[in-house]
Amino acid sequence: MSEEIELTHRGGVAVVRINRPEKKNAVTFEMWEELLRHVRTIASSREVRAVVVTGADGSFCAGADLGSAGGSMSGLEIMRAVEEVVMALYRLRKPTIAAVDGPAVGAGWNLALCCDLVFATERASFGQVFARRGLSVDFGGSWLLPRLVGSQRAKELMFSSRLLGAGDAMDLGVVSRVLDVEGFEESVFEFADELAHGPTLALGFTKELINTSFEHSLEESLRGETLAQSLTLKSKDAGEGARAFREKRDPEFVGY
Repeated sequence: MSEEIELTHRGGVAVVRINRPEKKNAVTFEMWEELLRHVRTIASSREVRAVVVTGADGSFCAGADLGSAGGSMSGLEIMRAVEEVVMALYRLRKPTIAAVDGPAVGAGWNLALCCDLVFATERASFGQVFARRGLSVDFGGSWLLPRLVGSQRAKELMFSSRLLGAGDAMDLGVVSRVLDVEGFEESVFEFADELAHGPTLALGFTKELINTSFEHSLEESLRGETLAQSLTLKSKDAGEGARAFREKRDPEFVGY
């Protein structure tokens, strides 16, 4: 194990922290493998009901470490492994928050975009810097970013490699909230804890329906909603939600 991708828990919240601050949390091939293992562990855990992805010491992620070779693997083999990380995180049936403090560039920004929500500090910055390094976009950016900002704006950001501040990123719709540096993580964890006490099964279905909506017609989306709702109606959380409504109290969801 790389030991540079930490997995800890705060109640029902799993915290995945990139911990390579001397390199602004740039990720080696071994770290991508470790991240994939952690995401798969989270996916199989009933106790984990929300996820925070963050970086150590004032940086989120400076993208891939281009100096790490991945052993004898070819570039194609390395990128196929990166594909697995993107799909595992994006498809995770639990709400995810990227907590971005400092730079999130290249694959680091696209790692944040794989999460459901992006919370940032006022000093966070975002950039699709691939072209500056003579590279094409990766880590899902060609699919994720245009769906948030449109194809022309995505091309401009990728062609120019320009950096966005947190405020501009929020104006574009790629950041959910901008928070003070002081107390940032506690604010993120407070919201994540609310999600972790939510109806995890229902949130997972909602996430999947939204994530696939651009590929589906209205009719197909309605069919998906019908199937998901027929399953959630039978869940313990749906029963608890109905009881709480009748009893005029907050529900106490168990996640299934």
